[in-house]
Amino acid sequence: FFDPTAYAEDAAASLTGDDLRAEYDATPEAVRIPEQISIEYAGATHEELAARPAVGGVDEEELAAYYEQRPEEFLGEDGAPKPLDQVRDQVRQQVAAAKVRRALTALALDLEQDRKAERRFEEIVAGRGLPQHSAGPFPIDNPWVPDAPEPAILEAASTLSEGEVSDVIETGLGVYLVRVTQRLPSRLPPLEEVREQIRERLVTRRAKE
Repeated sequence: FFDPTAYAEDAAASLTGDDLRAEYDATPEAVRIPEQISIEYAGATHEELAARPAVGGVDEEELAAYYEQRPEEFLGEDGAPKPLDQVRDQVRQQVAAAKVRRALTALALDLEQDRKAERRFEEIVAGRGLPQHSAGPFPIDNPWVPDAPEPAILEAASTLSEGEVSDVIETGLGVYLVRVTQRLPSRLPPLEEVREQIRERLVTRRAKE
């Protein structure tokens, strides 16, 4: 068994500056930095709304009303509804989840009205009391960047001009608006900036050879 990494040291020793320059000139697209964007986005997630007492909190009246309206959801083995005390936690979770869904739907409608009224992004964020986040720069052709916002947010932002605000974005996790704060065009970095990247690629190739 011959491991290519055992040859890496010899491969690295054989490289010259001319080798690096030739590789850079021959494969510029391999080191090209794609177009990137920086964004600001605001909205609310299921978790954020559930943490608000007015949304995620459930009182006894709500528990009893939900239980009485849906007895078929809490049947025992004998086919009869279980007593509320036995399913209280289950009912509480369902009530809270339903309240969060209604709150998200209401937020989406409110944000649509704000967009139709052509309110500014800052005005919407302040008026609705929404948490605001900044992110980027990210490559626009890769919606699965680590520690980035949801892919749907990046996908919506990728089509926007600098300073433009998106339509309402509804995902499985929340409701958002996004604004592009900066667009950075694609560029070919100088050799000095990517020298180590090219060197590693050449060492790996020559070690295998």
